[in-house]
Amino acid sequence: MELNTFEIGQRIRKARNHFGLTQEKFSELIEISANYLWEIENGKKVMSLPTLVKISSTLRISIDSIIFGVQENTPENQTTRENTVQDNLEQDIWAQLGDKEKQIFTAFIKTLIPHLKTE
Repeated sequence: MELNTFEIGQRIRKARNHFGLTQEKFSELIEISANYLWEIENGKKVMSLPTLVKISSTLRISIDSIIFGVQENTPENQTTRENTVQDNLEQDIWAQLGDKEKQIFTAFIKTLIPHLKTE
């Protein structure tokens, strides 16, 4: 999966503008040059992880929102994010199991499900 650095930069710019911060002021807050911030916002440079964390923290938005454009604080997006994480976790766990382990796991879950229902 290739990241769209231009879109990432645009999301940062939009969030920065939301707070009324100039590039100069924001770059001071996150301890990078204004020119480097301009390059990030225009998709010319890829930022380091520490810079991404500073941007996320300063603008009070998640890294998901910056990288993937996920809108926060909506039930639909929260559910989508949780489902994606859960699906990936389940796939990773399942991929690590052999055939015999998968059979045991499936039998265990089938036995457990009736006891989890709380109606």
